[in-house]
Amino acid sequence: LSPDVREGTLAPGGTLALDGGVLLVIEGTGQLLPQGLALGPGDVVGALESLAGETLTGRFEASGDVLYAHMPTASLRAHLENHPALVRGLLRRLGGRLRHINRKISGARA
Repeated sequence: LSPDVREGTLAPGGTLALDGGVLLVIEGTGQLLPQGLALGPGDVVGALESLAGETLTGRFEASGDVLYAHMPTASLRAHLENHPALVRGLLRRLGGRLRHINRKISGARA
């Protein structure tokens, strides 16, 4: 992807501090804290914040062995400019998350 992408691993219970950029879970599962959002293979967090000029803060805690990739915000923006297929994939993921949230909100009102 980009020379700025940092790959890493976490053992069960290990944590990664998030202060901007985008986190991609490649293998394994964990939780984004303090939000309590469960993440697994293929899940991306921080992309919407990065594109909106905001910063995702918190930490990712591994439930088991995790392989992840982290990309700084500036690198993400530059990479998306040159790779429209990634933009489409990112929009599909974000759209899916919004649909999921809308269903939860609608269910809570019923």
